Amino acid sequence: PRVDCSEHGSASDSAAGDELAATGGHEEHLQETPPSGVVTPNTSLLKGLQALARRILPFTEGTFSPSPPPHMLDTLTDEHLVHACDAVEAVADGASARVSGKARLRLLAWTVADARGAQVALDKALAETVGKRLQRQADRVRAMIADVAVAAEEARASARSAAASDTTLMANLPAELERINGSVFDARERAHEEVYIGFTELETLLTPPPSAMPTESETCVHEVSGTDVSTQTECHPEAVVSSLGRARLDRLGGPDDWRGMPALLQSAMDHIVTLDARLAGVQGVNEDLRAQVASARCRVDEERSRASEAAYLQGAAERKLLRHQETEDERICELEEGFEDELAESRHDADALRRTVSELRNEVYRL
Repeated sequence: PRVDCSEHGSASDSAAGDELAATGGHEEHLQETPPSGVVTPNTSLLKGLQALARRILPFTEGTFSPSPPPHMLDTLTDEHLVHACDAVEAVADGASARVSGKARLRLLAWTVADARGAQVALDKALAETVGKRLQRQADRVRAMIADVAVAAEEARASARSAAASDTTLMANLPAELERINGSVFDARERAHEEVYIGFTELETLLTPPPSAMPTESETCVHEVSGTDVSTQTECHPEAVVSSLGRARLDRLGGPDDWRGMPALLQSAMDHIVTLDARLAGVQGVNEDLRAQVASARCRVDEERSRASEAAYLQGAAERKLLRHQETEDERICELEEGFEDELAESRHDADALRRTVSELRNEVYRL
């Protein structure tokens, strides 16, 4: 049976406002929306998603058959993503064998697609990519609601603290708390109503592939008394009548049954044209990416060339500086040697002068 997806936490949140109005300003009896970082649990939806995930889990390659209508979800909202993540985690944790992280991502993508009525399963590699995208969105929704809940809790504490010392604020406290609770309710309501459009691959999964649609030639091929009609007559009512007669025509259906075949063929051709356009778009994107990669490689080569040239110039400068230092060291050594020679000569001259002065002094004493 179809799962009722209309369950939400609005009833409990509305009841919080009614009890706030009935308290008459008495803080001890106020009811609040509990600060939770998750959307309000939808028990029936969770059970339905868990049943889907449990059925798909053994098919690790995505070879499961799609669920028959009616389908569980008519739309895909942020709240549905959070419930789907919770359901997949619960099924994976309860499995007899360990379920890897990548397998959980694939199971999430397959479960969400099947709940929305996908007629074909996502490719295994693509399912992993889509699962990562769905998981990130669910984590963002949880974080958003958690932030709002924390801010609401801080606002409640601030309002109570201010009302404790002011009778006027105490009288207005129920209305203030109701306003704070409303912010949490609005955040959950956004998750409940916001349709998630990031599952772009879902559109092609909701309709059967063109190969599954009956074509005119396939419809006209029947075994009648061991004879293949398509090999003997063209697929037109007159040709079939002339070949088999009116009695056997009843087994093939009347002309009214064949009038829908051109529409089916046209639908298949339109689908093929759409896929060709998407393929051309993907190829164009690939060409742009290749051009960007080639440009980036050219820039890297230029930077490497510049770095090599800078390294060469730096080496040349270092060698020149080293030669200059060697020249200066040699010059300093020559100056030091010349200074020592001059110093030795000066000392010799000073000694000779001292001897001369001493002789003169002795001569003076003698005279």
